[in-house]
Amino acid sequence: MKRRALRQPIAQLFLACCFCLLAGGCAKTDMDRVSEAQDCLDTSTSTNALTCMDKIDGITTPSSYLIRCAAYFIDQGFQDPARLTQVISQITNTSGNGGSQSIAALAAMGFSASKYTMAQNDQLSADALTACQNSLSGGLIYLASASRIATAALHDIGFIPSSTTPPTPTDVHNALCTNGGPSTTTKAAIGDAASTAYQQNCAGANVTNDVLCQQYQAAVNAGGGNSTAVGGSLINTFCTP
Repeated sequence: MKRRALRQPIAQLFLACCFCLLAGGCAKTDMDRVSEAQDCLDTSTSTNALTCMDKIDGITTPSSYLIRCAAYFIDQGFQDPARLTQVISQITNTSGNGGSQSIAALAAMGFSASKYTMAQNDQLSADALTACQNSLSGGLIYLASASRIATAALHDIGFIPSSTTPPTPTDVHNALCTNGGPSTTTKAAIGDAASTAYQQNCAGANVTNDVLCQQYQAAVNAGGGNSTAVGGSLINTFCTP
């Protein structure tokens, strides 16, 4: 009786393995799929980065959202060393007043790929912010929030994407500071992005040494929980010399 009892689990394991082989292999784990998506992203370019997200369809872990977050930025060309140098230079620049400094940083972060319409870039910036927020990475949330603010403003004034003339600080300044500023809808989108960045990256020590974080904090406090008011307050700060 003991010999039969010992053989039964082995037989079940053998049958299970045979089933996996006949079915084409056992199902991949979520970790396997995230790893494959990471490998895909490591060799991707702006032409195919978004396809890497297909490998993690249906997975909702922070690591899967980290893949999605990065994919949106690579899709927009941020993996290019020259683009990254520009972004870092503008974000870390301490010259000029707070408003002009921030507008220059926003211009470097705007989603404006010429392969899309500006409406599509605007939606992609919103999707990127959601993905980065769900990745729980404070640094990426910070970058995605800046991209969202700039892109929403550029879309509001009808900026036309071009492969030869990316948005400049003047473009962003005009989007935010002329003709009464952005629409109410855009102000709300800007307010939401600022609130997200402040709550998930800026709160605490980061506020002290970061101009954008200081401006987000002031806008959030002034807005009293209303997205449109937060956005309006932030825009006023950007546009004040």
